[in-house]
Amino acid sequence: MEKTIEVETIISPKLLTLKTVQLIKKFAPFGLANSKPVFVLKNAVIKNYKLLGREQEHLKLIVTFVDQNQDYEVLAWGKGMFSSEFKINERFDLAVAIESNTYRDFEKVQLVLRDFKKSN
Repeated sequence: MEKTIEVETIISPKLLTLKTVQLIKKFAPFGLANSKPVFVLKNAVIKNYKLLGREQEHLKLIVTFVDQNQDYEVLAWGKGMFSSEFKINERFDLAVAIESNTYRDFEKVQLVLRDFKKSN
């Protein structure tokens, strides 16, 4: 039996903003009865990727979109074993949670990968 992921909708990369993160946070607290929403991003172009963690168990992708001039970090916790499936400049559809990350007082959008497939 295949595991399925419930997604809210396909989202435009133009909506990957801190304002969107704030709107999502209004639906908290998240847990078993109220899952964090997952969105699909179509045609994400892989610009770079690297393995993270002591045992290389995590993956960080850098992606962009054709109609955007911005890169996004996609963290894939526990998905390091899939690194060989990603190639630079290939396109993927990504199922992600949209979050924010603050580092040195700078807040930015961070995406957390739930699943992926090669774009058609």
